Amino acid sequence: MARKPFYLRLFWMAIVVLLVALPAWRRSDIPARYGIGMEEFKAKTEAMVAAFATGREEGGIPVIHPPEGDVYLMAHQFGWYPVLEMEVGRSYRLHVLSEDVMHGFAVTFDHGAERLLMPNQAEIVSLRPTVPGHYQIICADYCGIEHNSMRAPLIVTPRR
Repeated sequence: MARKPFYLRLFWMAIVVLLVALPAWRRSDIPARYGIGMEEFKAKTEAMVAAFATGREEGGIPVIHPPEGDVYLMAHQFGWYPVLEMEVGRSYRLHVLSEDVMHGFAVTFDHGAERLLMPNQAEIVSLRPTVPGHYQIICADYCGIEHNSMRAPLIVTPRR
């Protein structure tokens, strides 16, 4: 029996490597999501607001300056709660949840952070701001008549 040419063996070896490697590589790209009751999520959000409120408000919504780590953010028709103030170079894990209908979550400085939000399903979005400024959190999925106005400021300050 004649041996197959080297390039054919190389081709089939590459196919096998891709079939094994691609699913493992893709799994690392899947956003994190977990189920949680609305009351429990609201309690975590309110505890965070009480602990890290700056005393300022934006449109009647409290501004918080949380430390690095877990931060809770709620979407509702047609707004976000609370307003976030973050520091450059710090890593944040936003736990974002819709309070009522499906919403989209997007940040104007990080196009890879877009997520679809559903009630009782918290999405975890990792953010690490790199440039100080005023950005926006927007709803990226049509959620009703005032969808276009569903924006919240995201304030990024220099590191303290």
